[in-house]
Amino acid sequence: MSDSKGKEVSALKKLGVQVQKGDHYLCQEKQQGVTKCKSNGQTLSYQSEEKAAVVTKIGKSSTTTVSLFQRRVEETIHHESPPPVKDEITHFSHRHALHQYKVQKRDKINCNICEAEILDKAWSCESCKFFIHKSCENIPQKIKHKSHLRDTLTLRSSTNYACGEFTCNACCDSDKGFHYHCSPCKFDIHVACAGLPSAVNYQKHKNPLTLCYDFPILSSETVKCKVCDMKINKKGWAYYNEDSKFIAHVYCAVDKKKKDLILAIQKRLQSLQMK
Repeated sequence: MSDSKGKEVSALKKLGVQVQKGDHYLCQEKQQGVTKCKSNGQTLSYQSEEKAAVVTKIGKSSTTTVSLFQRRVEETIHHESPPPVKDEITHFSHRHALHQYKVQKRDKINCNICEAEILDKAWSCESCKFFIHKSCENIPQKIKHKSHLRDTLTLRSSTNYACGEFTCNACCDSDKGFHYHCSPCKFDIHVACAGLPSAVNYQKHKNPLTLCYDFPILSSETVKCKVCDMKINKKGWAYYNEDSKFIAHVYCAVDKKKKDLILAIQKRLQSLQMK
């Protein structure tokens, strides 16, 4: 018997496996694959190695005994570097690079894209007084909207109309800045209007209000908003409940928490993005 075979037999005997004359045995090594998991910026790798003895008894049909006599598990920790933090970006609408900007409460800065107030971090070109929410960086440039199913709407930073302004088909306000536009139809809506939710729960009304792109009340009389008591333009959109006949301007009905509204608008815009 060779030295290696003698060592294998000794290892088996320590485990209570008796090798008798005529038995066939084989020592095997088995190495398992690497398992990785991440925790606190680190990657942990586990690799196990097993050694086994396979003993086949002669005279008994297909009886095999397997005994492990050594097991080793290796653990390796890989330190990963955090992804680099961007300190500047480019945006299709502005000729200069935009840099990180920390907005202070006293600043009172509105986003050039969605026009809502910026409450925290922003991308900015300070020399041009151009500021956008960090979350507005990736607002889609083309969307398909339920209010205008015939054509794709394209994000524009200004208008080509001779008067220098556009009138929003949603809220009916005139503006000069960012908006979604359809050239053949001369259809324009603010970025924020494009992202308005299809239904809202107004705090002083028990039933949900549905966003209507066509005016829901057929009447020649003046219709007033149930929230602010001001006239509603019948050419624009409104939130309405058929059962209660409750109607409101689009921005009278939405959540007054500006930060929540901004996030809701941006999330809806992403869902409208052309794939």
